[in-house]
Amino acid sequence: MQEKIKVKISVNADLCISCGVCTAIHNKAFKYSEKTGKYIVTEEYKEITVTKKELDLLKQTAESCPVLAIKIEQVK
Repeated sequence: MQEKIKVKISVNADLCISCGVCTAIHNKAFKYSEKTGKYIVTEEYKEITVTKKELDLLKQTAESCPVLAIKIEQVK
């Protein structure tokens, strides 16, 4: 059985430059907000329990953000 890890994901709107890298890598966790003109975390992914494989993909997404606006925090 795979280990499950609970995480909180957020996007700092002040840093986001709306490049879309996050949705190119993980389109279930991030979406474009017409209201703000920035990318945001989908409701489903704001606080979620994921596998190690999914966490690795989320970390890759955060590291690919050119302004490092994505934050992933492990929740105990």
